[in-house]
Amino acid sequence: METFCCKGKRLAKYLMEHGSKLIRIDKDQNSKEFLIFIFEKDDSIDKNLEQWEKDKKKYLF
Repeated sequence: METFCCKGKRLAKYLMEHGSKLIRIDKDQNSKEFLIFIFEKDDSIDKNLEQWEKDKKKYLF
């Protein structure tokens, strides 16, 4: 199974809210403060990342 990893809580929450499947949350090996969100890489990831970029630009301006 292929995976997609991200460190951003906002992005992880966005992906979960839009139907991407969270597999697990790990601690970053380099820092105990940061988490890594690991998702199943499927069609929803690509679609949601594309939409995330569009939505993010809307809120910046």
